[in-house]
Amino acid sequence: MGDFAVASAAGALTRAGYALAASMLGGAAAGAAVWRLAPLPEELRIAAGVTVFSVLAVSGAVVFRRKVVRAVSAAVEESAAADRAEVEELRAALEASAREALDLRRRLDELDFDAVLEALDGKVRAVRQAAEGLRGQKDSRLAELEKENADLREKLQRAMSALKGEL
Repeated sequence: MGDFAVASAAGALTRAGYALAASMLGGAAAGAAVWRLAPLPEELRIAAGVTVFSVLAVSGAVVFRRKVVRAVSAAVEESAAADRAEVEELRAALEASAREALDLRRRLDELDFDAVLEALDGKVRAVRQAAEGLRGQKDSRLAELEKENADLREKLQRAMSALKGEL
């Protein structure tokens, strides 16, 4: 039971105890009133007082029992309602998790891994071809630069030879 339910039941039990005590005091007062009945013999007055006290005490005990049963029933019902609400929340969370898991499973099933791998292979091939193309361009540019360098050296040597011849 929840703390509130226990406190509620304890309060109800206390009130029921007060009712029982009041009933017993009422029985004692009624017994004393019967005792004062003058025309009855003493044995009858005692028997009547005990009977009245007993009847009132038993009725007080019955009232006490009913109040206790009601208090405990109310506390149990309140606790059960709280437990049902908690179970309902947990059930909703579990259903949401199950829906999410099914959605993820469906997405995985829809995913075509072969197509993804094929697309990745195609991209790798394209990058390799681009690298080879750049390598080819680099090689041809290098050959051009080497040829220009050789031409410039030759021109430089001719210019130097011409200068030497003039000096």
